[in-house]
Amino acid sequence: MSPLRVDNQPASSLNLYFDKGRKQSGKYSPRPWYEIEITTSKRDMGLYYPESIPNLDEHGIPKKSRNGSFDAFIKDGDNFYKINMKVTSDNGKAIFSSELSGGRTVLGEYIKGTLEKKGLLKEGERITSEILEAHGTDSIVLKKIDDNNYILEF
Repeated sequence: MSPLRVDNQPASSLNLYFDKGRKQSGKYSPRPWYEIEITTSKRDMGLYYPESIPNLDEHGIPKKSRNGSFDAFIKDGDNFYKINMKVTSDNGKAIFSSELSGGRTVLGEYIKGTLEKKGLLKEGERITSEILEAHGTDSIVLKKIDDNNYILEF
């Protein structure tokens, strides 16, 4: 289980939309509404997070950043979907939907879309602990099937 620390991360994780964006040609381009990533603490990563491998520097020495991938299975209503996910960042702390599944907004369409369907979130609003409490969970649950497949519950 990965607690969603939305109040401590008002412009990251589930609230990336409020971050300064990505720098391209010297200017920042805004992040899409549905772009999210799930981040966790180093302590929690060892308990249930998908495996990742260190990136290597030019001398073959492992860096702090890590990369990996896995497939997440989600249930949305009566339908089940498979999303290819990427693991990245310092110590492999961040996961997000990959380009193989349509890009970084796909997981956000599921998470934010779930909150929108319940009437708990409107485009342009921050996800807060109060919204998550009204939804009934403040966590993402990853259930390991095997090294490459997980069930993701929100």
